Amino acid sequence: EQLPKLRWCQVHTTVMLSEGQRYNTNVTCFGKFKEYIASNSNFNVNVSYNELYEKFFDNYYLEAAPYMKKYFEQMNAYMEYLESKPDEFGLAGGVYQEIGNVRYWPKQLLLNWLGIMDDAFKAIGKYKTTDASLCPKLYKHILIETLFPRYALCDLHPESYSQEEIDSLRREFKKDASALGVNEFAEHDYEKDAVNAKYKSWGLK
Repeated sequence: EQLPKLRWCQVHTTVMLSEGQRYNTNVTCFGKFKEYIASNSNFNVNVSYNELYEKFFDNYYLEAAPYMKKYFEQMNAYMEYLESKPDEFGLAGGVYQEIGNVRYWPKQLLLNWLGIMDDAFKAIGKYKTTDASLCPKLYKHILIETLFPRYALCDLHPESYSQEEIDSLRREFKKDASALGVNEFAEHDYEKDAVNAKYKSWGLK
């Protein structure tokens, strides 16, 4: 018997929203940039990605823009590298593949990215004295992007630190993630017990 047509196939779509971590106040991995691209391209499909890229980074990060661009571009290049070697890394591009694996995230790569963001923090240092209201905003814009490499270090590389060091890294991560409103670690994962279970597995209350 032929199945009936699905009603959603008959709807004339004008806007498509990106999936995201809907319960997080802030989203890591340049979520704000994704929102900026979507908010512009939804109303003009002819917008220039390069122009939006430059405009967003230069205005969202100010003096820290060159460093955040460097991190963003390195992350993209690395993801393209992983994708180019499906046989070696076992990544076929499926959305349900488990990418939170230590083999994909070497410690030195994560530390290098955090080093770039340390330079970004230094670049906005002048605003501590020249603009007390702007400085915390810029600081948060950078801080949210430190969460991914820090999480990967805390969860994938604990054996490379002393117990005191890993405990400190994990406490600092939880403090910053909670302050930034990161309440879920994955899309559709708004179960506070799951987040709390991760912190508990780290030895945190």
